[in-house]
Amino acid sequence: MQGVANLSSPDRRVNQDKKHNEIIVMKMLNKALLATALLFSSFAVHAGSISLLVSDQNIRIGDSFTIDLMLETPFDGLFAGDTLFGFGYDLNHDTGLSFDGYTLADGWDDDSAFYADTDIAGSHFPGIDDLGQDNLLLTQLGFTALNAGNFSVDVMTDSLTSFNQGLFYLWEDRVADFSGQVRIDVRAVPAPATGILFLSALGLLSLSMRKKHRRSSLKSRI
Repeated sequence: MQGVANLSSPDRRVNQDKKHNEIIVMKMLNKALLATALLFSSFAVHAGSISLLVSDQNIRIGDSFTIDLMLETPFDGLFAGDTLFGFGYDLNHDTGLSFDGYTLADGWDDDSAFYADTDIAGSHFPGIDDLGQDNLLLTQLGFTALNAGNFSVDVMTDSLTSFNQGLFYLWEDRVADFSGQVRIDVRAVPAPATGILFLSALGLLSLSMRKKHRRSSLKSRI
């Protein structure tokens, strides 16, 4: 007849303590999940301030130029004393301009290839600390003017639909969205050859008239 093993008091105490610890761990996990859900449900999105600086104000068809994306007052307000370690954004431009590529500022790693829903993204390790900077260069965008006209270049983020977009700080549990636009005035290239031909024609006409005048003067003398 098979006997049933009885647990001694120490073994029973160990099992009770083990179950008690498991219950505590489960309660902590539930609290963590609840806190995470509350965090995302009340996730605060703040606006970052950027500027788009064009390298040349006299752009003609065929010219190449750059636009610097500058983050203004990067550690202002809620982000004072914090550390900036990442950013991501989308880029749009009119068809009159050709996008030639971009260069991230020194110290930034290009993460754009990892995010299908974000055009340009970068990360910085160990991050950029608050040293009282007035602004920070994030990206330099390159373009070529294809047509004459007034064209727009837009950058924007939407952290509510993409977790890869916005400005990311180390200690602040908020993402800073940003957007900006710059208008590019492209002028047509003047045709100097037309003016030269016109002046040349005037010169030839004047020379021909002078020759005719000389001939008529000689005939009258004879």
